[in-house]
Amino acid sequence: MSFRLLSSLSAKVPSVVYRAAAVALIGTQCGLNGSEFGQLIDNHVKDGKIVPFEITIKLLKKAMEETRKLDEKKIHFLIDGFPRNKENLHGWTTIMDGEADVKFVLYFDCRNEVIIQHCGSGRTDDNRASLERRIQAYLQSTWPVISLYEKQGKVRTVDASYSVDKVFANVKTILDKEI
Repeated sequence: MSFRLLSSLSAKVPSVVYRAAAVALIGTQCGLNGSEFGQLIDNHVKDGKIVPFEITIKLLKKAMEETRKLDEKKIHFLIDGFPRNKENLHGWTTIMDGEADVKFVLYFDCRNEVIIQHCGSGRTDDNRASLERRIQAYLQSTWPVISLYEKQGKVRTVDASYSVDKVFANVKTILDKEI
């Protein structure tokens, strides 16, 4: 059993969903010369370390604020892969308290074997043993976060073993209902 964590955040008024991947924001900052966190992020990535949650949250918050300035109706954000662990979650709830609410979490349920079949390319370490280690590490760090949201009734499960089109249709149904 494995999943991806997508958190839908709301600034309290229903509207449009805006998707932001934390890793994309980090990658963008890494490539910007002179950006506030560029060198720090670059050093973490080169050393194989996770970027501190304070930086990730600050970048997410900034992206959300900039999006709202462009279109005040865009107050729903779909964040891919964050928070990944309890430390991220604690940081999020501390820093973003009163700023954004987690409406729900999409839990993409899929057997590990299916994940391994679909992830056979893309990274240089995409071999079976490496993928199994990454899945286990992900489950160990992220499952406690899912469990907390599950206790709050905020987890929406999607069977991700189907085709991309079927999974997308199921996600769209959830989004249409929730937002």
